[in-house]
Amino acid sequence: MNLKFSALAALTVLSFGNTALAQKVPYVPGDPVVAVPAGGSCAAPSGTISATGAISGNNAGGTNSINAVPSGTCSEYTGDNAKGPEDIYVITPGAANSLTFTLTASGGWDPMMYILSTCGSAASCMVGSDDISGSNLNPSPLLPTMTPGTTYYVYVDSWYANGGATANNGPYNLNVTGTFPVTLTEFAID
Repeated sequence: MNLKFSALAALTVLSFGNTALAQKVPYVPGDPVVAVPAGGSCAAPSGTISATGAISGNNAGGTNSINAVPSGTCSEYTGDNAKGPEDIYVITPGAANSLTFTLTASGGWDPMMYILSTCGSAASCMVGSDDISGSNLNPSPLLPTMTPGTTYYVYVDSWYANGGATANNGPYNLNVTGTFPVTLTEFAID
């Protein structure tokens, strides 16, 4: 008797301007998640997270839709802490998900990362971080509790330094690790 299983990570949609490429891709543990150019918005996100892996991005030249997120749950700072360009990634986790999001900036800029349940609404922030401490400008890893089948928005955000004269943004790596369940699409017994 031969058993055959086939699994797909999800429907992966990559948006480039007004052009979208959608395809089902085989799930392979450790496959990278591909990022698209900066400038994501709620109407046209930077990309879709459909598997664990690394996203290389750059939010320089992006737009700003969030000026501040609530302190405490979503940032270690108060005030207009998120006025710079941002990238937005969409994720809809499956059952039994357990994900960790880690952000590392390249080039010495000071990023922040947070997850919203409603795109564009800072009040819907579930979890976020701005700095770990001291000279480490990268945010703490995020370990959100996500409801299966619910869509969330992962923001890689920035701010303006020098009284608003200089955008503090640039290249980054967003790593998604943990359990991102797959969907069984075929089952056969020969």
